[in-house]
Amino acid sequence: MLEGANHGLERPEVPAHWERAQGVYLQFRVNPQERSAMFTEFEQLVSPDLHRYLSSILHDEDLADDVYQEVLILLVKKAEQFHEDRSLRGWVYSIARRRAIDALRARGRNPVLGLCEGTDIAESTPSTPLDALLRAESTDYMTQEFNALSDVDREIIELRYVHSLKHREIMGILGITLANVRIRLYRAKKLLQQKMEQYCA
Repeated sequence: MLEGANHGLERPEVPAHWERAQGVYLQFRVNPQERSAMFTEFEQLVSPDLHRYLSSILHDEDLADDVYQEVLILLVKKAEQFHEDRSLRGWVYSIARRRAIDALRARGRNPVLGLCEGTDIAESTPSTPLDALLRAESTDYMTQEFNALSDVDREIIELRYVHSLKHREIMGILGITLANVRIRLYRAKKLLQQKMEQYCA
């Protein structure tokens, strides 16, 4: 394992609104009398994060709205498939990612997974090499270097530091191993740090 690959990367807790959403979603499956009210609460809890994630893939608010509705329908249909020992957040994002990519391909557009316009990563990012890069004087330079990363590496960084997902959740969304998530994140951050050092030299 790469030295330092695990240092300071995992955040210990899932956000409270996602924990609440998981409990509501599990009750939604088994309480037919309250299904409508429960799903309304569930949607209110996950809507901001889910819509933000879709926008980061689609770069089109109207299309994001359409796909958002499709994802909600799938979450109703697939409720019985969700196991309580899984991460709800990772499961929701994996469904959303597949639907967003399908929507882009259906419109003849190549999925380019990266940051949504207007995202202020600097506010969402802990003190890391990426944080230093994002605070660089030249936004154009930061954007160029970030976009030079592979599609997978850009998506891992966004899921980790913009959407605050854990390594295991990212693993489930992208369909890669946990070790691969950690190594890619470590290497991408190290590369960005090197680019920042070159910029400041």
